[in-house]
Parts: sequence; structure tokens; C-alpha cells
Amino acid sequence: MRRIDWHDIEQVAAYLRASPAAVAAVLDVECGWPHRGGFSGSLLRILWERHKCWKHAHPSERKKLPRSVCNRKAGGYARTTSLNWSRLKMARSVMGDRAYLAASYGLPQILGENYRRAGYKSVVAMVDAFYSGGEPEQLWAMARFIEADKNMLRALQKRRWATFARLYNGRGYKRNRYDKKLAKAYKLMLRGHPGADKAPPRKTKSEREKVVTSETQPRVRMDGHSARKRKAAKGIGVAAALVALATAAVTLGKEVLSWVSGLFW
Repeated sequence: MRRIDWHDIEQVAAYLRASPAAVAAVLDVECGWPHRGGFSGSLLRILWERHKCWKHAHPSERKKLPRSVCNRKAGGYARTTSLNWSRLKMARSVMGDRAYLAASYGLPQILGENYRRAGYKSVVAMVDAFYSGGEPEQLWAMARFIEADKNMLRALQKRRWATFARLYNGRGYKRNRYDKKLAKAYKLMLRGHPGADKAPPRKTKSEREKVVTSETQPRVRMDGHSARKRKAAKGIGVAAALVALATAAVTLGKEVLSWVSGLFW
């Protein structure tokens, strides 16, 4: 699975019209990039949020889950990716796919419940895409997530870390010193990449679309029902075309027959 590099960062920065160092700072704070990435071994890096599980679970489901998995209060975070996945699987055995809404995923640590803003039709589709597309997919999901909120995008462009931290990480950002960590990470990125404080030249719409290739677009897995609908629609279209062709042939035949008859009468 290919890891992202500075060139990928610069492409996303050009798309967002933001400083490459600012984009890299977000990844550094979220997952420790470039030392750590979107995967831990073969597992997608996630963080289980027990208070988000409480939010999405039904009252009867909450009673079936331990407090380390489902809790009204935030905290109690697992230290390893494997343990985080264990908690997600435990919740999924009770809640089904709604459990995926309660974890943060990949390089940008996008919360499952924000899958639409990241450009996906479902949270399961987002997780599948993060696996199949790897770190490049995760990076572009972050770009779409930021772009979806004009205030967040502007805060990143202007490096207003407190505003960005509140919008990206939530109201509790001060408790975690999220804005201070972003500012520190930004300075560290500049040391390694002088000149990365300037946003790349603004690209035209067509140039931006070329950067966001099909490789970086959401890979939404089509379920069986949707596939059958598309197949049925295709069949209906072919049938309609055949009926139209037959009708035209009959009409033409009648006209020829009428013309021939006129020759003898």
C-alpha cells in the first residue's frame, strides 16, 4: 500500500489553496505523519469514541455493551489500533453497521458520522475506500471534508489555528491543546520544507479537476440491490430501443406497400 509523500501534500494544498505546511500539520497532529501513517500493520488506524457509540446506540443496545465501549462520557481511549477495532467489532455485534459511525479513521481521523462531508454515500463505503485506496484516498477525503466547510477552509488557508481546531476537532479542542499542537507542527514542517508556508498558485477549475483523478475519488461499493437496479434499467433501455426499431420498421413497411400499390392503381 503506497504511503503519501510531500508531493501528495502539495497537490492537496494546491487544491485547497492552502499552505502545504498547514496541510501537513493537520496530519501530524491527527496521526503523527510522516512517522506514522493511516495503517498500523494491515489494520486501518482508527480511534474508538465511546461517547459517540452512546449517541448512536439505542437505549436497549447500550445495556448490552461494556462502559469501555459505550459510555455517556468521552475518554477511556484504547492505546492500540487492534484494541480499538476490538471495541468497534463488539459494538457492531450489537448495533450493526451503525457502530462504524462512532470511530475516527485513517490519516485525517475523520469521524464516521461525517462520511457525507468527506464525499461518501455511507460510512461503510468510506471505510472500504480507506482500505482499498490507502493513504492517497484518505488524504483526499480530508480535502473534501475541509472544503465542505467554508469557514474551516478559510481558517486553514489563513492559519487561524483556534478556529480550525474548533471546527475540525470539536469544542473540546482547548482541553486537548489542539490549536497549540497545530501551530507547533506547522513550524516543524517549515523547518523541513522551507517556503512551504506559501499556498501554491491558484489552479483553474479544470486544473483542479485534473488533480482530483478517478484514483482519488470516493470508491463507493455498490450493494447488490443497486447493482440489480442498474442492470434492470439497462435491460429496460435495450428493450425500449428494440421496440422503437420494430415500430419504425413496421411504419416504413406500410409506406413502401402503399407506394407499390399506387403504381398499379
